[in-house]
Amino acid sequence: MTVQWFQHPRLSSPSTIYRVYTYRVYTMQRRLSLFLLVLLGMSFLPTAAQAQSTAGVTTTPLGAANRSAPEWLEPRGISVVDLVGAVPETHLVDAIISSRVGLGIVQYVSGSRSGDTVTINVRFSPRYWTDGTNWATLFGCLGKPAIDDEWPVAVPPASMRVYENGNEVTAQVSGSYDYVPAGQNQPDNNGTGWWRYVYLWGQRTQFNEDGSVAVPANMGCGYSLPGRLTNLTATFVLNAPAYLTVEEIDSETFMFHSYIGVGNSGQVGSLNDQMNRRYGHRHDKFDLTIPDGADHAFVKFPPTPVDPYMGQPEINVFLNSSGTYRINGAGNTLSVDHVNSMAIPIFGQWQDADQSGGTFLNFFDSAGRLAAPEYFVPTNIPYDPCMTNGNCSSDLLEQIYHAEMPMTIYYYRIVRIREGLERVPLRQVGPGWNTAASADAVAQAAGKGMDDPRTTSITAALEQGIPLEALHAPAQPTASTQRDAPSDQQRQRDLLIYLPLVFSAEPPPAELPEGDRSGCPCGWFDGYGRMFDFVPGP
Repeated sequence: MTVQWFQHPRLSSPSTIYRVYTYRVYTMQRRLSLFLLVLLGMSFLPTAAQAQSTAGVTTTPLGAANRSAPEWLEPRGISVVDLVGAVPETHLVDAIISSRVGLGIVQYVSGSRSGDTVTINVRFSPRYWTDGTNWATLFGCLGKPAIDDEWPVAVPPASMRVYENGNEVTAQVSGSYDYVPAGQNQPDNNGTGWWRYVYLWGQRTQFNEDGSVAVPANMGCGYSLPGRLTNLTATFVLNAPAYLTVEEIDSETFMFHSYIGVGNSGQVGSLNDQMNRRYGHRHDKFDLTIPDGADHAFVKFPPTPVDPYMGQPEINVFLNSSGTYRINGAGNTLSVDHVNSMAIPIFGQWQDADQSGGTFLNFFDSAGRLAAPEYFVPTNIPYDPCMTNGNCSSDLLEQIYHAEMPMTIYYYRIVRIREGLERVPLRQVGPGWNTAASADAVAQAAGKGMDDPRTTSITAALEQGIPLEALHAPAQPTASTQRDAPSDQQRQRDLLIYLPLVFSAEPPPAELPEGDRSGCPCGWFDGYGRMFDFVPGP
């Protein structure tokens, strides 16, 4: 099997190159490239379940009490987990809530909140790997890792059930998974590295007593299933107390076109070259009319029908993926890459790593324009081999050029309503930042879980010559031993019935003050490292 090296443009600006590590694999015993490490990403999926046990879900979030606050933390997007029940469902439906090369995308289907219990149904476009005989289906989850200068999204522990075509396949989930632990942790690598936070490979999959998967608190994780599965969905149940309320203020919808320009365009490079020669550079940017009182935005857009950067393109290039959108500041200031829908501060962005450099990225609060996702192929135009091989017809080029896609930005005012969070200054690391702890953390992570085929990542299994059949032998469901919260916390094992969301007639909870702005910009964090609100500088 041969998998070619290539790079992809950090769909941010045309001048930015974003490496996706893909390797040439000569034998199954040879050291597999980082491509399969990326491939190894795995996730959870959705389906509509009316009742589900929350066994294995930590019932109380890891609080900030009795913790030493870090000197600073990086900004993090507000997850849909904390928006369910707080914003209209129409804002969230179809949103790309997680995206990563090697794992595909996860999209929101539906959700509900009942007290502190949140249920989220998702669907996803997975990615595939094969050695010609065996297949693996790789998929991501609700959390999102920090790749290069992208923001992470932290989520609390969850129970997960996975379905193919509506039939439950949870018991077939691989005996190992990979993830980025969530917490009030600073990054392990700088703003130009593939992983800014250590990714733990080959962890033993934990099953709850009811057969659901116990997903730990994470900033991105990956699971796999044997075979080539399609129409995958999942249901997640999380314990997530409501720390905020959201006031919907306004929205704007723009129609954007495909991106044409410089930069490595991966498997669709031939198409981009043809479009460049015929039409010249194009990248849509839209002036924002930000309403008074708005402090956060949620940007939603459809997926592109191709994945230009995944290895084994013959089985992956025609799958849905995402692209980078940006908040533009004064002049030509570009924010860091954003590739998923999450609530982000409108007036609290950090400048792209290629523009600002240094130990920490430059902060700016002059949001004025929204740069559209850099899609080479518009939504609803399926992949054609000519996009890779060249010589697309004039009719197809015209169709691509004129096709429009909707992008909506929802303006919110977010209000913190619950105690128990810590206010921490915000910084985002740049190319010049480093930490001695990084090497130790990576070494520690690399030494875990490699003695049992069921606790070995796909990459390590292939390096050791372990067949995929052994890797995918499901671990026996047991009571979860995964702990993301203090050891004295109890796991809830009651059966909960989820009822339709009913809005209370009681007065809204009191708004908590943001406090002194000295030392800010700041964020309000829980112990899992989830950021709930933003405090601007003085």
